[in-house]
Formats: sequence, structure tokens, C-alpha cells
Amino acid sequence: MLGGTNTLVLHNTCEDSLLAAPIMLDLVLLTELCQRVSFRTDSDPEPQGFHAVLSLLGFLFKAPLVPPGSPVVNALFRQRGCVENILRACVGLPPQNHMLLEYKMERPGPGVKRGGLVAATSPLPCKKGPAPAATNGCTGDANRHPQAESPQVPMA
Repeated sequence: MLGGTNTLVLHNTCEDSLLAAPIMLDLVLLTELCQRVSFRTDSDPEPQGFHAVLSLLGFLFKAPLVPPGSPVVNALFRQRGCVENILRACVGLPPQNHMLLEYKMERPGPGVKRGGLVAATSPLPCKKGPAPAATNGCTGDANRHPQAESPQVPMA
């Protein structure tokens, strides 16, 4: 970074840490590769990179982090397919599926809306009570259905 050299030091104190070392190295390599990639779209001829929140790295984490308004994908094979397709695009091959590139750009295209939470308009209340608020920007469940907020019952 900035013309200097960086050293990555890993201290493995138990066997679990030793098993995680290759995943940490893959995380660093994939992050560095994503920083080098820039692309253009038909609607925006100016080159741009990926969003600062690299949702592409969700494949390597237990709970993926996504930009606000982006769908959260928790399916392992869909996440792997996304990584494969972005790497295919880097070498000029067409994507197969699950890339969702419109949610990974710095400047979203005209058809992508990012913003606040999306609430369902279902008249039925949730039987299990209110769901906890997601801290990772999730606005729906794993199948991209909006989360309904349960009605607040006034206390007597």
C-alpha cells in the first residue's frame, strides 16, 4: 500500500486457527483482486470499482455483510457461483448465473434502488413475534422476501 511492503503475520495457537489460515489468505487475495478490478456499464461509461462493502467475500464468512438495500445471499453454492462468475468476467467469459453485479457496484445502475428497509404489506401478524433487526443491511430473508414488521400492541 502506498509503495510500501506489507507483512502478514499469523499466530496459530490451536489447531482450529491452523485450519483457518488458508481461508484468511484466500480472503486477503480475493480482496486485493477486487481492488484491482474496474468495469464500465452501458448506462455509465465512466469506469468504476466494486462497492466498499465487498459482498463477494460473503463466501468466506459465516454471516455475509452487504451494502444497504442489497439482497443477502446465504446459500453457499450461490455465493461460490458469484465468485466464479466474477472471475469469469475478469477473463472475458460470459457469466453462468448468480453474479448480481448490479448490487456490487460503487454507483448502482438506473434499475437498482438502494435505501431503507422494505416492509411487507401483509395484513397477517407474525405468530412468533417481532424479528430482531438485522445488523448486516438485510431487508429480507434468504429468498429475497421482504421482512414484515409485526404490529406493536399498546401496553395497558
